[in-house]
Amino acid sequence: MEGIHRARLAKVSDLTQADELLAGRQILIVEDELIIAWEIQSMVEALGCVVCGPVSCVEAALAMLRQAKPDAALLDVNLQGQWVTPVAQECQGRNIPFALLTAYARFRLDEPLLDNAARVRKPFNQSEITKVVTALIGSVP
Repeated sequence: MEGIHRARLAKVSDLTQADELLAGRQILIVEDELIIAWEIQSMVEALGCVVCGPVSCVEAALAMLRQAKPDAALLDVNLQGQWVTPVAQECQGRNIPFALLTAYARFRLDEPLLDNAARVRKPFNQSEITKVVTALIGSVP
């Protein structure tokens, strides 16, 4: 019984550390499907993060990056037929870690920057968003 109690305390401790790590962090969301964008926003806000956006196109994402310095970004690969590459390049140039939210999770992408990025396959759940946001924020020096 004591072992179970310790395990529960360890999980609570991990959650507290994750909450402290993520609380107030700004996450840029770039997604062109409104309902999916709202779902991502809800999941990210549930982590205690502040959402930049969501925005639905490359131009709006680049404009958002000129106005703010998010701690991390979640990027849909295909935005209204345009690849998110310019946004990923801007994030990389500004040392903003990013992950791709995409249905292309198993496919090789022609763009090396995108092909080497962390990916969360659509459809996703809260647990997957939590893991990727925690990993992105944890990678910030």
